[in-house]
Amino acid sequence: MDPEDEFYEFNLKFEGQSNFSIDIDETLTSDEALVNGFAEQVDDIENVKRKLFEQLKTVYKSESEEKECISFSIEFHTEELEGDYLLKMFNVDLETYNKLKSIDFIDYYQLKRFGLIDRDEGPSYIIDFNFNPEYIDELFVVNCDLNLKITSLTNES
Repeated sequence: MDPEDEFYEFNLKFEGQSNFSIDIDETLTSDEALVNGFAEQVDDIENVKRKLFEQLKTVYKSESEEKECISFSIEFHTEELEGDYLLKMFNVDLETYNKLKSIDFIDYYQLKRFGLIDRDEGPSYIIDFNFNPEYIDELFVVNCDLNLKITSLTNES
């Protein structure tokens, strides 16, 4: 993707969800069916998150390279941060935190961005998550096809 690419970006607030941005690669805006499909996914964002979290948990249970990416994201936050700071970041009490297994932290990811981008292999979605933007700005980035099948995972700071 060329740094000169244009994006249309919007910040939205949905009931029960913190603010997140959506963006659409300008080169894709002329494809009405594609943009409408993206709009439908945005309208159903809680179901989109549920599908992605289910896939992430399946990957986490595997011995794949992608598991290492998820593990790094969780371990970075749970091992580098301490005490009240950690409890506030996850918005839980100590008893709840102590009961959590590593895989449970996937459910605590908060949506930051949902985008429709043009890649060499065609249009795809990019979804940025983090645990709590008030406390840390590390992103966990999920790339997936238009059917919401995860194609790659990365961590960004």
